[in-house]
Amino acid sequence: MMRNITILLLFISLSSYGVTLEHLIQEALIHSPIIKEKKIKKEIYREKEKQIRSSIYGKFYLYGGYEHLSEKTNLGFLDPSKGIAGMTFANNFYSLGIGYSVPIFTGFRISSELKIAEKELYSADTEERLTKNELIYKIKKIYLNILLLNKQEKSLKAYIDSLKKLKENIAVSVKAGKKAEVDILKVEYQLQDAYTKFEKIKSDINNLKYEIRYLIGRQDLELKNFEDIKNKTQIPEIKEIENLLYLKKVQIEKEKTKEFIKKQKSLFYPQLDLDLIYSKRYASGESFDYYRIGLNIKYTLFDFGKRASAVLEGKKNYRLLKEKEKSIVLNLKKEINKALSDIKISEERIKSAEKQIKFSKEIERIEKIKYESGVSDIFDLLKAKADRIAAETKYYEAFYKREIAVAYLNFLISEE
Repeated sequence: MMRNITILLLFISLSSYGVTLEHLIQEALIHSPIIKEKKIKKEIYREKEKQIRSSIYGKFYLYGGYEHLSEKTNLGFLDPSKGIAGMTFANNFYSLGIGYSVPIFTGFRISSELKIAEKELYSADTEERLTKNELIYKIKKIYLNILLLNKQEKSLKAYIDSLKKLKENIAVSVKAGKKAEVDILKVEYQLQDAYTKFEKIKSDINNLKYEIRYLIGRQDLELKNFEDIKNKTQIPEIKEIENLLYLKKVQIEKEKTKEFIKKQKSLFYPQLDLDLIYSKRYASGESFDYYRIGLNIKYTLFDFGKRASAVLEGKKNYRLLKEKEKSIVLNLKKEINKALSDIKISEERIKSAEKQIKFSKEIERIEKIKYESGVSDIFDLLKAKADRIAAETKYYEAFYKREIAVAYLNFLISEE
């Protein structure tokens, strides 16, 4: 009994901490169907590599057959020691054999195919890591947006509570004949507007939670009490763009295309295969054994430009990838610069919002005194409250947008 109570208390204490960003990221890396898809794709390329590697050693095979001939035919070759009497003639023949076939020279085609398969596997691995980084960024972005909406929801709730209290105070003043009844209508209008915004925020939070569940791949995930981020994330150091994971995939594609060109050039070389066969033929209760060793060479003399066109296709594809690489580098530099600019702007907005909050709180305090003293109109007090809420909203928007920009920058500059 005591042990069960201890486990229950431990569960309550752990669950009271709520949802953390690290926990969501770990859940995503384990359960996300997007990550699983990339892992399966990598496994497919690994099997493809195994197939090509195995083809180097050739293949053993069994074969059998049945033949019916219109005229009787000799079962096997003439045995000189027996003469014609040792020959077996029949209409129906059965055969059973085993063979081994191996490529001796393919113009380096198989080695090129193997290197292409290795590059594809490497590309799939890079794509998986890039997808993981992108998934982490997306979850961070949603998580931070939820935190921002939670802050806005909290501020708006405090604003609604303040308006309710103000409405009660005005109602007392109206009964006492100190305030006009129209002041209550003005507060009610502001309350209704605040309620509408409050419901909109709740709806946005709910939608973002569904998006997190989709990315993680768990619809049963409980998302309550999101743990806040207290400190600013450090801005990462920008290193050489050529080493970034974001660019690595197209670099691998270039290397793969080089091997593709080599593979197409292999068609200009002769193809040499070795066949070893042992077979047994049966007819009329007799059998005949024979062996065959075959060395086959095949060389294409003329194919109307097909091989040359295939090589040219590879070269043009390589040029295309070089241009694509340049485009990615330029876009990467642009996005990094934009992220750094967003961080800088957000930091300035944080400073401005901090001063605005301090000022708006003082104005709200003054306007409250003035209204209660009958010096100012209700609108001045309502405006002061709205300004204070707006200042707090600007602060949280700037703070969390800075964190989102830092997370995006981390995604862009992630390395191998």
